[in-house]
Amino acid sequence: MKGWMLVLLLGICAVLFGQETPASQSPTSKTSPVAAMPVEYQATEFPAWAIELRRAEIITVGAFPFVFLFSGLAFDIVYWTTHGFLIANAPWPVGQGTSAWSVTSNPIELASKNLLLVSSTLAVSVLIAATDFALGFWHPQENP
Repeated sequence: MKGWMLVLLLGICAVLFGQETPASQSPTSKTSPVAAMPVEYQATEFPAWAIELRRAEIITVGAFPFVFLFSGLAFDIVYWTTHGFLIANAPWPVGQGTSAWSVTSNPIELASKNLLLVSSTLAVSVLIAATDFALGFWHPQENP
């Protein structure tokens, strides 16, 4: 059953997103191959704010996994120290760390802890992107 559904889904995607060759660009037409080549973006094609926003997005998304790793480690250490240094709450290299949160009997508490971890990670990632923007604003570089 699952195999047929996969084949059906792939067939639908092929029909919807398949590329058609227009009659004017058929392989037998006499158009120049240079006209069909893509052109590089010009420096003035996008406004400066769009370029800065794209850079901030790339930095935020790129920093997120690393910040998540270190935020989880920080949460593990804080949780371990505030709960009496029990070996059951030991940070990740030694114990379960934040994965021990999943054994809690209170799902609201678990959701609250996970939301705090992800939101603090996102806030630090955005802060890193804002710092990059501020440094670029105060110390602009010449065009290379």
